[in-house]
Amino acid sequence: MLNSPAPQMDLPTAEPERIAGQIESVFGIDPTEIIKISAKTGLGVEAVLDAIIERIPSPIGSVKEPLKAFMFDSL
Repeated sequence: MLNSPAPQMDLPTAEPERIAGQIESVFGIDPTEIIKISAKTGLGVEAVLDAIIERIPSPIGSVKEPLKAFMFDSL
């Protein structure tokens, strides 16, 4: 599983330690595994991409079969 990225770390009101504590208590994720990220400044973007490659397995199946995908939009 890709552990939670904590977004908007570039903001002065980010409170990363408090947010990490909430993520730990709600989801049981170790705060040391949380990736601090800011798309605005680029902070942590490479770490998220590296984590995706390391932690999410490659798809399985045959290239001769039709592609199947699941799309999720949180809006």
